[in-house]
Amino acid sequence: MAWEKDESGNIAIDDNGNPIWGNDAGEKKGVDYLAMSKSLTDTTRESVDRKNKLRALESRYAKLADIEDLDAWHAEATKALEMMKNAPDKDKEIEERITARVKGATDPLNAKLADIAKQRDTLEAELQKEAIGNAFARSEYARKNLVDPALAADLFSKRFVRKEGRVMGLDENGAEMCGESGIATFDEALRQMVEFSPYKGVLLKGSEASGGGANPTPGRVQSSAKHMRRADFEKLDPASRTARMREGYTLTD
Repeated sequence: MAWEKDESGNIAIDDNGNPIWGNDAGEKKGVDYLAMSKSLTDTTRESVDRKNKLRALESRYAKLADIEDLDAWHAEATKALEMMKNAPDKDKEIEERITARVKGATDPLNAKLADIAKQRDTLEAELQKEAIGNAFARSEYARKNLVDPALAADLFSKRFVRKEGRVMGLDENGAEMCGESGIATFDEALRQMVEFSPYKGVLLKGSEASGGGANPTPGRVQSSAKHMRRADFEKLDPASRTARMREGYTLTD
Protein backbone atom coordinates (compact mmCIF):
# COMPACT_ATOMS: atom_id res chain seq x y z
CA MET A 1 0.00 0.00 0.00
CA ALA A 2 1.28 3.49 -0.88
CA TRP A 3 0.33 6.95 -1.82
CA GLU A 4 -0.65 7.39 -5.42
CA LYS A 5 1.51 9.73 -7.43
CA ASP A 6 0.86 11.76 -10.55
CA GLU A 7 3.04 11.93 -13.73
CA SER A 8 5.33 14.40 -12.06
CA GLY A 9 5.99 12.07 -9.10
CA ASN A 10 3.95 14.10 -6.66
CA ILE A 11 1.24 12.64 -4.40
CA ALA A 12 -1.97 12.52 -6.38
CA ILE A 13 -4.88 14.65 -5.15
CA ASP A 14 -8.62 13.83 -5.57
CA ASP A 15 -11.31 16.35 -6.49
CA ASN A 16 -11.72 17.32 -2.79
CA GLY A 17 -8.05 18.10 -2.41
CA ASN A 18 -7.34 14.98 -0.36
CA PRO A 19 -4.28 12.80 -1.05
CA ILE A 20 -5.08 9.47 -2.65
CA TRP A 21 -4.13 6.22 -0.94
CA GLY A 22 -3.97 2.92 -2.77
CA ASN A 23 -4.09 -0.57 -1.27
CA ASP A 24 -2.87 -3.95 -2.45
CA ALA A 25 -6.25 -4.75 -3.98
CA GLY A 26 -5.90 -1.84 -6.32
CA GLU A 27 -8.50 0.28 -4.58
CA LYS A 28 -7.78 3.99 -4.46
CA LYS A 29 -9.36 6.34 -1.93
CA GLY A 30 -8.90 9.92 -0.92
CA VAL A 31 -7.74 10.41 2.68
CA ASP A 32 -9.73 13.19 4.45
CA TYR A 33 -7.42 14.17 7.33
CA LEU A 34 -9.90 16.64 8.81
CA ALA A 35 -12.67 14.01 8.94
CA MET A 36 -10.26 11.44 10.35
CA SER A 37 -9.10 13.90 13.01
CA LYS A 38 -12.68 14.72 13.99
CA SER A 39 -13.61 11.02 14.09
CA LEU A 40 -10.58 10.27 16.22
CA THR A 41 -11.45 13.11 18.58
CA ASP A 42 -15.05 11.92 18.89
CA THR A 43 -13.93 8.34 19.43
CA THR A 44 -11.48 9.43 22.09
CA ARG A 45 -14.13 11.48 23.88
CA GLU A 46 -16.63 8.58 23.75
CA SER A 47 -13.97 6.27 25.10
CA VAL A 48 -13.29 8.62 27.99
CA ASP A 49 -17.05 8.86 28.74
CA ARG A 50 -17.37 5.09 28.70
CA LYS A 51 -14.42 4.73 31.05
CA ASN A 52 -15.92 7.28 33.47
CA LYS A 53 -19.29 5.53 33.42
CA LEU A 54 -17.61 2.20 33.94
CA ARG A 55 -15.70 3.53 36.93
CA ALA A 56 -18.94 4.96 38.37
CA LEU A 57 -20.69 1.61 37.92
CA GLU A 58 -17.78 -0.23 39.48
CA SER A 59 -17.89 2.11 42.46
CA ARG A 60 -21.69 1.84 42.76
CA TYR A 61 -21.79 -1.94 42.61
CA ALA A 62 -18.56 -2.63 44.49
CA LYS A 63 -20.57 -4.35 47.25
CA LEU A 64 -21.72 -6.93 44.70
CA ALA A 65 -18.18 -7.84 43.73
CA ASP A 66 -18.05 -10.88 46.05
CA ILE A 67 -21.36 -12.33 44.75
CA GLU A 68 -20.51 -15.23 42.47
CA ASP A 69 -24.01 -16.00 41.11
CA LEU A 70 -25.52 -12.58 40.53
CA ASP A 71 -28.64 -13.98 38.83
CA ALA A 72 -29.47 -16.22 41.79
CA TRP A 73 -28.81 -13.36 44.20
CA HIS A 74 -31.11 -11.09 42.19
CA ALA A 75 -33.88 -13.70 42.27
CA GLU A 76 -33.60 -14.04 46.08
CA ALA A 77 -33.55 -10.27 46.51
CA THR A 78 -36.67 -9.90 44.35
CA LYS A 79 -38.42 -12.57 46.39
CA ALA A 80 -37.49 -10.80 49.63
CA LEU A 81 -38.86 -7.50 48.30
CA GLU A 82 -42.15 -9.17 47.41
CA MET A 83 -42.39 -10.62 50.91
CA MET A 84 -41.79 -7.19 52.45
CA LYS A 85 -44.39 -5.67 50.14
CA ASN A 86 -46.97 -8.25 51.25
CA ALA A 87 -45.98 -8.09 54.93
CA PRO A 88 -49.00 -5.96 56.02
CA ASP A 89 -51.37 -8.48 54.43
CA LYS A 90 -49.50 -11.32 56.11
CA ASP A 91 -49.64 -9.55 59.47
CA LYS A 92 -53.38 -9.01 59.03
CA GLU A 93 -53.86 -12.66 58.11
CA ILE A 94 -51.89 -13.77 61.18
CA GLU A 95 -53.90 -11.41 63.39
CA GLU A 96 -57.18 -12.77 61.99
CA ARG A 97 -56.03 -16.33 62.60
CA ILE A 98 -55.06 -15.54 66.18
CA THR A 99 -58.37 -13.73 66.77
CA ALA A 100 -60.30 -16.68 65.36
CA ARG A 101 -58.40 -19.14 67.57
CA VAL A 102 -58.92 -16.99 70.67
CA LYS A 103 -62.61 -16.60 69.85
CA GLY A 104 -62.94 -20.32 69.30
CA ALA A 105 -61.35 -20.97 72.68
CA THR A 106 -63.30 -18.33 74.62
CA ASP A 107 -66.78 -18.66 73.06
CA PRO A 108 -67.59 -21.92 74.91
CA LEU A 109 -66.33 -20.34 78.13
CA ASN A 110 -68.43 -17.22 77.57
CA ALA A 111 -71.47 -19.37 76.87
CA LYS A 112 -70.84 -21.31 80.07
CA LEU A 113 -70.45 -18.08 82.05
CA ALA A 114 -73.69 -16.74 80.56
CA ASP A 115 -75.47 -19.95 81.57
CA ILE A 116 -74.04 -19.70 85.08
CA ALA A 117 -75.15 -16.05 85.30
CA LYS A 118 -78.65 -17.03 84.16
CA GLN A 119 -78.82 -19.80 86.77
CA ARG A 120 -77.55 -17.37 89.40
CA ASP A 121 -80.21 -14.81 88.50
CA THR A 122 -82.92 -17.48 88.58
CA LEU A 123 -81.72 -18.71 91.96
CA GLU A 124 -81.55 -15.16 93.30
CA ALA A 125 -85.11 -14.49 92.15
CA GLU A 126 -86.29 -17.68 93.85
CA LEU A 127 -84.46 -16.75 97.04
CA GLN A 128 -86.00 -13.29 96.93
CA LYS A 129 -89.48 -14.70 96.51
CA GLU A 130 -89.00 -17.29 99.26
CA ALA A 131 -87.45 -14.81 101.72
CA ILE A 132 -90.23 -12.23 101.19
CA GLY A 133 -92.92 -14.91 101.42
CA ASN A 134 -91.48 -16.22 104.67
CA ALA A 135 -91.30 -12.67 106.04
CA PHE A 136 -95.03 -12.18 105.41
CA ALA A 137 -95.80 -15.60 106.92
CA ARG A 138 -93.80 -14.84 110.10
CA SER A 139 -94.91 -11.22 110.46
CA GLU A 140 -96.42 -10.54 113.87
CA TYR A 141 -97.93 -7.30 112.57
CA ALA A 142 -99.65 -9.10 109.72
CA ARG A 143 -100.95 -11.88 111.95
CA LYS A 144 -102.40 -9.50 114.56
CA ASN A 145 -103.65 -6.63 112.41
CA LEU A 146 -104.42 -7.79 108.88
CA VAL A 147 -107.57 -9.51 107.73
CA ASP A 148 -105.65 -11.57 105.18
CA PRO A 149 -101.80 -11.52 105.19
CA ALA A 150 -101.80 -13.30 101.82
CA LEU A 151 -103.74 -10.40 100.32
CA ALA A 152 -101.19 -7.95 101.71
CA ALA A 153 -98.41 -10.08 100.25
CA ASP A 154 -100.04 -9.87 96.81
CA LEU A 155 -100.23 -6.09 97.11
CA PHE A 156 -96.84 -5.24 98.62
CA SER A 157 -94.41 -8.10 97.92
CA LYS A 158 -92.88 -6.24 94.96
CA ARG A 159 -91.88 -3.41 97.29
CA PHE A 160 -89.65 -5.69 99.37
CA VAL A 161 -86.14 -6.88 98.52
CA ARG A 162 -83.72 -9.34 100.05
CA LYS A 163 -80.49 -7.47 100.74
CA GLU A 164 -77.53 -8.19 102.99
CA GLY A 165 -79.29 -11.16 104.54
CA ARG A 166 -82.52 -9.36 105.46
CA VAL A 167 -85.79 -8.31 103.83
CA MET A 168 -86.11 -4.53 103.41
CA GLY A 169 -89.04 -2.38 102.36
CA LEU A 170 -88.73 0.23 99.63
CA ASP A 171 -90.74 3.40 99.27
CA GLU A 172 -92.42 4.44 96.04
CA ASN A 173 -89.13 5.92 94.79
CA GLY A 174 -87.17 2.72 95.43
CA ALA A 175 -85.34 4.05 98.50
CA GLU A 176 -84.98 1.98 101.68
CA MET A 177 -87.72 2.76 104.18
CA CYS A 178 -86.74 4.04 107.63
CA GLY A 179 -88.00 2.87 111.00
CA GLU A 180 -87.48 3.85 114.62
CA SER A 181 -83.84 2.69 114.67
CA GLY A 182 -82.61 3.27 111.14
CA ILE A 183 -83.63 0.99 108.30
CA ALA A 184 -87.19 -0.21 108.89
CA THR A 185 -87.80 -3.77 109.98
CA PHE A 186 -90.15 -5.84 107.87
CA ASP A 187 -93.10 -5.17 110.20
CA GLU A 188 -92.32 -1.42 110.33
CA ALA A 189 -92.17 -1.22 106.55
CA LEU A 190 -95.36 -3.25 106.11
CA ARG A 191 -97.20 -1.08 108.64
CA GLN A 192 -96.24 2.06 106.74
CA MET A 193 -97.34 0.55 103.44
CA VAL A 194 -100.70 -0.44 104.88
CA GLU A 195 -101.24 2.94 106.58
CA PHE A 196 -100.72 4.84 103.33
CA SER A 197 -102.52 2.33 101.14
CA PRO A 198 -105.92 3.23 99.62
CA TYR A 199 -106.94 -0.30 100.65
CA LYS A 200 -106.18 0.21 104.33
CA GLY A 201 -109.84 -0.31 105.27
CA VAL A 202 -109.90 -3.67 103.51
CA LEU A 203 -106.59 -4.87 104.89
CA LEU A 204 -106.94 -4.02 108.60
CA LYS A 205 -109.09 -5.86 111.12
CA GLY A 206 -111.94 -4.27 113.09
CA SER A 207 -111.15 -0.97 114.84
CA GLU A 208 -107.73 -0.87 113.16
CA ALA A 209 -109.52 0.05 109.92
CA SER A 210 -109.94 3.69 110.85
CA GLY A 211 -108.44 6.87 109.44
CA GLY A 212 -107.99 8.18 105.94
CA GLY A 213 -107.71 4.74 104.32
CA ALA A 214 -110.79 3.19 105.98
CA ASN A 215 -113.87 2.10 104.08
CA PRO A 216 -116.74 4.57 103.79
CA THR A 217 -119.40 4.46 106.50
CA PRO A 218 -122.14 1.90 105.70
CA GLY A 219 -124.94 3.49 103.76
CA ARG A 220 -122.77 6.40 102.53
CA VAL A 221 -121.77 5.14 99.12
CA GLN A 222 -119.51 7.17 96.88
CA SER A 223 -121.18 7.35 93.52
CA SER A 224 -117.94 7.67 91.56
CA ALA A 225 -116.37 4.41 92.86
CA LYS A 226 -116.90 0.73 92.13
CA HIS A 227 -118.53 -1.04 95.05
CA MET A 228 -118.68 -4.57 96.38
CA ARG A 229 -120.22 -6.05 99.51
CA ARG A 230 -117.66 -7.10 102.11
CA ALA A 231 -119.31 -10.48 102.49
CA ASP A 232 -118.96 -11.13 98.76
CA PHE A 233 -115.39 -9.87 98.77
CA GLU A 234 -114.40 -12.25 101.58
CA LYS A 235 -115.70 -15.21 99.59
CA LEU A 236 -113.14 -14.54 96.82
CA ASP A 237 -109.74 -16.24 96.62
CA PRO A 238 -106.66 -14.05 97.33
CA ALA A 239 -105.86 -13.47 93.65
CA SER A 240 -109.41 -12.31 92.91
CA ARG A 241 -109.38 -10.03 95.95
CA THR A 242 -106.15 -8.43 94.77
CA ALA A 243 -107.59 -7.94 91.31
CA ARG A 244 -110.73 -6.23 92.68
CA MET A 245 -108.67 -3.92 94.85
CA ARG A 246 -106.43 -2.95 91.95
CA GLU A 247 -109.52 -2.24 89.89
CA GLY A 248 -110.54 0.34 92.48
CA TYR A 249 -113.42 -1.43 94.20
CA THR A 250 -114.66 -0.07 97.54
CA LEU A 251 -116.24 -2.45 100.05
CA THR A 252 -119.63 -1.80 101.63
CA ASP A 253 -121.35 -3.58 104.49
